[in-house]
Amino acid sequence: MQWWLDALALLFFLGAWGGYSFLSYMRGSKSSLVKVMHRYRIQWIKHMIRREERLVDIRIIGNLLKTSTFLASTSVIIVAGAITIIGFGSQGVALFNRLPFIANTTIELWLIKGSLLVVIFIYSFFKLTWVIRQLNYAAVLIVAAPVYYEGIDNHFDIRKSTRYVSKTATMLSNAGRHFNSSIRAYYFGMVATSWYVSPIFFIVMTLLVVMVLYRREFMSKTLVLLS
Repeated sequence: MQWWLDALALLFFLGAWGGYSFLSYMRGSKSSLVKVMHRYRIQWIKHMIRREERLVDIRIIGNLLKTSTFLASTSVIIVAGAITIIGFGSQGVALFNRLPFIANTTIELWLIKGSLLVVIFIYSFFKLTWVIRQLNYAAVLIVAAPVYYEGIDNHFDIRKSTRYVSKTATMLSNAGRHFNSSIRAYYFGMVATSWYVSPIFFIVMTLLVVMVLYRREFMSKTLVLLS
């Protein structure tokens, strides 16, 4: 019975994560934080191409890079910790089986739980490193952008400027979308630790985090303010 319950909890967790990611993608064209922020990025680049000085824009990219780099480094540390937990499987199983309010586990389940954490945070690491690369590309686009002087002939015409704004804003939004996916992986990674308590608790925490993510992305006060 315990094995079936653990298998059900794991399938529910994976289904909830995949289902929410699909829902978020399908609703991306409607009112969401991702969609609203893309409009702000377009406005940012529109103002940027009318300025010769781009130092402030590069500093903003630098701050975004620092956040992504920090989280990528943290993912590596968490992966190392999860691998260490797997290595102490026998001792961990013996300890947890003595604790009250903790469902009994086996060495096989212990390895699966630890491996799940490893996979989640490796996924987050790869997402974050792709964010870092895209932000670096966006920084080059910002520095390389010609200055658009409205009303002056033979310069950066309106058609070229529109394409440049669209491409640069899309690059930044792609980085933001992947960053959002990596943060989502952190949320679900934290939920995965609840599996060590019990599969029922694992299911409950999965439901809770899906509700929190949905509210923040589609129904939060922040979204109302930005809209």
